[in-house]
Amino acid sequence: MISLFGSNKEPENTEDPDAPKSGFFSRMKQAVTRTRESFSSKIEGIVALTRVVDEAALEDLNPLS
Repeated sequence: MISLFGSNKEPENTEDPDAPKSGFFSRMKQAVTRTRESFSSKIEGIVALTRVVDEAALEDLNPLS
């Protein structure tokens, strides 16, 4: 089979042939879960950068106080 990039090699099937294939909705649920987790972690990173540090917070962090 010739692919978009001109390879004549057949794609290797790395999946177990005896394993049942997941259904459409199962695959969509997995994709949405991965997207949600990625999006959540990126939002958490942005929120962490906008945190305001005041003098009281710095004093709480200073072990010599």
